[in-house]
Amino acid sequence: MNKKFAIHKYIYLFFVTSIMGWFGEVLFGLFVHHKLVNPGTLCGMWCPIYGVACVLISFLFKKADGLIKNFIKITFISLIVEYISAFISEEFFNHQLWDYSNFFFNFQGRVCLSMGILFGIVGLVFAYFLLPKLTSFFEKNAKQCIKLNVILLFLFLVNIGIECII
Repeated sequence: MNKKFAIHKYIYLFFVTSIMGWFGEVLFGLFVHHKLVNPGTLCGMWCPIYGVACVLISFLFKKADGLIKNFIKITFISLIVEYISAFISEEFFNHQLWDYSNFFFNFQGRVCLSMGILFGIVGLVFAYFLLPKLTSFFEKNAKQCIKLNVILLFLFLVNIGIECII
């Protein structure tokens, strides 16, 4: 796979999983809180934290490493991405995205063991089942996916611009 093609694949994975993460968070909010909320930090239908984590997982995931080693890697990636996201949001934008202070084995309320385990399990499902399907779809439909990347990247940048103005 050439570099240009690989970059587009990762951009595609970022946007697809950011959008899927947004929908997952909306469904979770409906189920737990019985109301619709925008779970993202942006006004658009994406949660970039999921896109970043999934792209990192796709870089580091190796089926040959086995289930346990992959679970540990994915959990570690998830915790790092979650901590950095919370830190940046709190320290630079004075906005708390979540608070795990009341959860067992938390660190500064930004990450906790139970959510790390949950994201490790979800990450395994992503890596073993969804990632191969998304990669295959991209490879079969690269031209259309690259066009979609351009549209989504434009919308994403407009969304960031709107957030900076507001």
